[in-house]
Amino acid sequence: MKGVGKIVLTAANGGAITLSDVLYVRGIKKNLLSVSAIARAGLVVKFVDDRCTVHDRSDGDTIITSGTLYHGLYRLDVYERLAHDACTVSATRAMSDAELWHARFGHLNFGSLLRLKRQDMVSELPQVEAPAKHVCEGCILGKMQRASFPKDGTVRAVQKLQLIHSDVCGPMITPSIGGYLYFVTFIDDYSRHAWVYPLKAKSEVFM
Repeated sequence: MKGVGKIVLTAANGGAITLSDVLYVRGIKKNLLSVSAIARAGLVVKFVDDRCTVHDRSDGDTIITSGTLYHGLYRLDVYERLAHDACTVSATRAMSDAELWHARFGHLNFGSLLRLKRQDMVSELPQVEAPAKHVCEGCILGKMQRASFPKDGTVRAVQKLQLIHSDVCGPMITPSIGGYLYFVTFIDDYSRHAWVYPLKAKSEVFM
């Protein structure tokens, strides 16, 4: 160990992460960051399958940065923030035109966004350039996978209507006499009593 100090990291969302008591060890080619050090910085780490996300403790829904599992360790998308001329300049990062239209088109990838402009498929779409480095919170959440349901349920109801299981089936190849193509089921976990309701459209489940 050659020294101890403090560094400021720039996260994927442009925010700063300040770490204290950082050790400088000559010969280590990679920067190592422990979960406990992240926690001391006032952040929260969540793990889902082969991905992890870092959140602000005061706002657990906001993703500051994310990481991907690689050879048993998680690689975080952060880099060291360097000072310029012995002074650090702080600025609020504004959303670029490319990021704005990426969001407006339902998080369309930048390749397709550029093709829309190149082939003049959208009127009044401005000329945009794909950013060299882009991290979209919505895209990160959308790509995260939910853990599979356990084969054997560990939670069982102890009284009627305490837990209801529901599912939607369809569309059927042949509609019923009333023109129904779907049906939704509700099963009481305790009594196993079931209700079945026909639907003409799947959207009726959410009405």
